[in-house]
Amino acid sequence: MTPEFISINPAMIVPAIVEVDKNSGEKWNLFESHAILRYLAKTHNVSDHWYPQDIVKRSLVDQYLDWHHSFLRQAVGY
Repeated sequence: MTPEFISINPAMIVPAIVEVDKNSGEKWNLFESHAILRYLAKTHNVSDHWYPQDIVKRSLVDQYLDWHHSFLRQAVGY
């Protein structure tokens, strides 16, 4: 719960990443697990089975991720 980490993720939880823009050198923070997953899959050369290029297959992955975020976390929280 250091001020440095809070500046990266105001929610004060993990995961969180700090990225550096390759063109400008500017740093920016990303701190939602599914957003991090999508970002890493799109910016790194990952195998297609992790986050498919096919729009239908990708939509099915996104559907699960969004369901997980909306319902599974809520149920576990109670």
